[in-house]
Amino acid sequence: MEAIGRLPSGFRGKIITAAPSNNRRGVTMESQEGRETIRILIAEDDARIGDLLAEVLRREGREIVVVEDGLRAVEAMEEAPFDILVTDLNMPGMGGLELMRRAKERNPHVLVIIVTGYASLDSAIQAVKEGAYDYIRKPFKVDELQISVDNACDKIMLFRENQRLLERLREQEERCREQQDAQAQSTPEEPAVMERLTLHRLGLALPLPSVNSSPYSTLEALERLGRLRKEGVIDDQEFALLKRRLMV
Repeated sequence: MEAIGRLPSGFRGKIITAAPSNNRRGVTMESQEGRETIRILIAEDDARIGDLLAEVLRREGREIVVVEDGLRAVEAMEEAPFDILVTDLNMPGMGGLELMRRAKERNPHVLVIIVTGYASLDSAIQAVKEGAYDYIRKPFKVDELQISVDNACDKIMLFRENQRLLERLREQEERCREQQDAQAQSTPEEPAVMERLTLHRLGLALPLPSVNSSPYSTLEALERLGRLRKEGVIDDQEFALLKRRLMV
């Protein structure tokens, strides 16, 4: 469905979506089905070719904005981000290569497809060196452009999914780090706290040998601990803690 309206910068352009929309400004980032939209900007000084490109590229989940030259394309990019730029190489005011540079300054991940009837080996090499995703010569088959844009859309969706996965991994890693930090801070305190509680519960009735005590007094204390565990006065964990203290 085609909607023609005044874009935010004050110039007239064409906004083409896959379904009717009441939003005539063309700054919608999600389709009505809740799926992410891929935004495509077409810069073509021949209005008939621009309309044709928009028509053949129209798909569900895409929003296409058509402008007539590079300067208006820059204005459109200043208002909202685009995922794909399809531009003619030679246009009045600003050529396709300069427009590509401007686009990548604003969004390094934008995929640029250059379409031109003045193709040369040098211009193609220059475009690819500067980051063009694809380079298509006029006249071209409709399928050729469709395949190029479809592949670009697949790449964008894969990039978005990878970004979401990386974000989830970072969140999980941060949670694990926080848990490890919490355990590292609490673990050294737990034995000491439990030991103090155990001694308090025993009413300090269990005199532990001093550092200079003989092995016999230590052995005697261990036997007493064994009897207390057997009688249920202390549990296995408390027995292990007190035994460790005796053996220091």
